[in-house]
Amino acid sequence: GSVTCWILMLSRYAMRNCIKFLAPDLALPPRACLVCGGDAKACARSRRHGLPEVQQVVETIVKESASQTA
Repeated sequence: GSVTCWILMLSRYAMRNCIKFLAPDLALPPRACLVCGGDAKACARSRRHGLPEVQQVVETIVKESASQTA
């Protein structure tokens, strides 16, 4: 929804401007992995999911979001 969009925009701004913030700074729960729903930080650090798998999940999310707004 709009909250997800806002968080993605904020994350993109922070990355471009070298600003680091943590979920607790924004009173948000830890991020969930897009692939398995587990702790995103743990999945990223261990590289639990391959890039093609992550890309496919992201593509599905984008397609579903686009179909809901169309």
